[in-house]
Amino acid sequence: MNRNATRNLVGAALWAYGITAMGGFFVLSGRWLASAPTTRDAIHVFEHNEHGSFVYYNAEQATALALLFMTSIPIAFLGLFISPKKNVVSRASGLAWRATWEADDPKRMSRWGYLSGALIALGLVFVIREPLIASLIDRGVVLNIG
Repeated sequence: MNRNATRNLVGAALWAYGITAMGGFFVLSGRWLASAPTTRDAIHVFEHNEHGSFVYYNAEQATALALLFMTSIPIAFLGLFISPKKNVVSRASGLAWRATWEADDPKRMSRWGYLSGALIALGLVFVIREPLIASLIDRGVVLNIG
C-alpha cells in the first residue's frame, strides 16, 4: 500500500471515528439525561448543566461522556488534516477563512477507512465502554465536563 492510500485509509478512519463517537456522545447523553436525578445523592455526584437545568451523573456516566466529547472532535479534525487533498483553494477575508478541495483517493481506500472508523467507534461506545471506564475509575481517573 502506498503512502497516499495509507493516508486515505487512516484519515477516513479517524474522521469516521470522531463523527461516530460524537454521535455516541449524543445518544448516551440523551439516554442518561432522561433518567438522571435533579438532586445529588450518594451515587450521582457529578453535576451536569444541560441548558440551564442541572442533573447529576455517576462516575461512569460522567467519565464516559467527558472522554467521548473531549476526544471525538480533535480526532475527527486530525483525520481531516491527514487525508490527502488536491486542487486546494483557500480564501481569507478579515476574520473569515475557508478552503475547498477534492479528495486525492484514486484507489478509493477512504470508504474502507470510513467503515472501519465507524465500526471501531461503535464497538468502543457500546461494547468496550463499560470495562474501559471501570478500569479508569478503579485507577482513580474520573472526568467531568460539567
